[in-house]
Amino acid sequence: MLHHSWLAAALVLLPALAGAQQDKQQPNPLDPGYPGPQVTYKSVFERYQSERDGKETPEKRWIGVNQQLMPKEKPARQPAPAAAVQGGHEQMHGGR
Repeated sequence: MLHHSWLAAALVLLPALAGAQQDKQQPNPLDPGYPGPQVTYKSVFERYQSERDGKETPEKRWIGVNQQLMPKEKPARQPAPAAAVQGGHEQMHGGR
């Protein structure tokens, strides 16, 4: 029973303590004179480089990158699958 009285006292005192912590008056955000938070702007084009400033045009860069990604030697041709050599599409449908 003693435990319940402490709980009741805490419940009565907590709202009073919560109000005591708010000594500073908070500004009303609906007030037109409310200063609001500081906002900074960073342009998405900050690091943009025009193609006109570059030494080569985009298609030359693309060709260069594609050539780097291409294998140096062409792979050997593989023989056609056996089904394609022996009859192909007609044979799959009974010759129709």
